[in-house]
Amino acid sequence: MKQTNKYSFYFILFILLIGLSSCLQQKKTTNWSLSFSKDSKEPYGTYLAYEGLKNIFAQAPEVLRPSYRLSNLGFKLRKQEGVSFICMVGNAFYPDNKEVDSLFAFATEGHQILIAANDFSNYFMERLGITATGDYHKKTDSIIRIFLTGTEREPHAYTNDDKGMYLRNCFQDRQAPPGYYILGTNEKGHPNFIVYRMGKGHLLLHASPVAFSNYFLLQPEHKHYLETALSFVPEGINHVYWSDFIYKRSSQSDWSILWAQPATRIALLLTLLGLLVYLLFEMKRKQRMIPVIPPAENASVAFVETIGRLYYNKKDHANLAEKMVQHFLDYVRNQCYLNTSNLDKEFVRQLSARSGQTIEVTDSLIYTIKEVQNGVSVDDQYLYSLYSQIQQFTHGRK
Repeated sequence: MKQTNKYSFYFILFILLIGLSSCLQQKKTTNWSLSFSKDSKEPYGTYLAYEGLKNIFAQAPEVLRPSYRLSNLGFKLRKQEGVSFICMVGNAFYPDNKEVDSLFAFATEGHQILIAANDFSNYFMERLGITATGDYHKKTDSIIRIFLTGTEREPHAYTNDDKGMYLRNCFQDRQAPPGYYILGTNEKGHPNFIVYRMGKGHLLLHASPVAFSNYFLLQPEHKHYLETALSFVPEGINHVYWSDFIYKRSSQSDWSILWAQPATRIALLLTLLGLLVYLLFEMKRKQRMIPVIPPAENASVAFVETIGRLYYNKKDHANLAEKMVQHFLDYVRNQCYLNTSNLDKEFVRQLSARSGQTIEVTDSLIYTIKEVQNGVSVDDQYLYSLYSQIQQFTHGRK
């Protein structure tokens, strides 16, 4: 029986290993999502476009991270001399109003900016006087043609299997603003690549970021599309920047942006799981409840109080008064650091200065102490007066 269980265990283990091996060797499926990431070699990543900038311009582009805010653009780039070119490719461009103002101000100073996105914020479009539109939600098997005007001013047609991926996007101008030029159109002749002259610089807008994707640029007849599109950028660029941006809609919260990133989402889930495990293990006490131990009482104080009551009950007021005087003088020696062998006027002055009491209060108490030391007759009233003076002096400091 034990031998049978042993063979059964090895058989199940063998089946599990075969299943795990088949899962690891399973062919990876193609990711057709619109990532537009410079590091992605998937069809709709922008690895080729990012690497192409290194060949078109003399310097390699610096990356602006998705968390970088455009409102800080001027502070970062104005520190560098010369003209800068910023290439921004993404799915939805939704900066806030301050970021749009900062972007336009930066272009006005003479810098060049290219933004390619499927969708733009309303404020951004209103500032430019145009709208973005397209029937890109409808899938099709037809061949999409987009036209790009070359440097010789003759349009070149670039055909591509659309697969429903936004190549029909275009711009519509509500009012033809000054400094507005069309650089490219879609198959219906509607502009999808335009340029604005802003002060000393230019703002180039592309309504189909898929044109900068790996899938589009890998087509044999499309190898010059990126170079031709960037030929409209003036020469003399000193700094090149790249941003595959992720800008949230105004209706989204910062939490939703964090949750949308796979790495951040996994990290948050692992953190919550760790906290849950910690709470489950810590709910059970590891030891018994520690009992509260009351502090030890001062037995010497209780003893002194008991002796005082004994002297008082026996009407031995003189002896009790002497004990009170001795206790007070001991207090003066330990707390005020004074010699109590000679209770003269100099002693009264020093005791008053160190104790914070007035000369009158100090002198009255020392006078009463001298009477006790000289053997004055002590009754209940005198004993109470001595006790009150000592208490006022020791506990009633200013």
